[in-house]
Amino acid sequence: MNQRRPLFNSLYSDQLNLAERERSAFLAAVAAVFGPEQARLSAADWLDATEQIYGPHEPTGQDWRRVTIVASARLVCRLAIELPFEGRSTALNPYEGIADSLPSSDCSAA
Repeated sequence: MNQRRPLFNSLYSDQLNLAERERSAFLAAVAAVFGPEQARLSAADWLDATEQIYGPHEPTGQDWRRVTIVASARLVCRLAIELPFEGRSTALNPYEGIADSLPSSDCSAA
């Protein structure tokens, strides 16, 4: 009996579980913030990003967060196109103005 097969199946199953948890967390966050339509579109983006990054290779040792980052970037681009200009600053940049409140660091004084 081939001992490598059960180990491979276990690694494959573990990677699928990690991928599903990453994908589910991402889609739940998108749905909560941007609604179910954006979550549906982001689900397709996540799967497309998986195909783009990893292709047809077996999912062993993959960094699923990388896929989520690519899908997130696609979401931001889609929202930037869909949102009217007036709504962009608050909708896409919740940290606007925060850098103004941080103390300055003058490295040239050293």
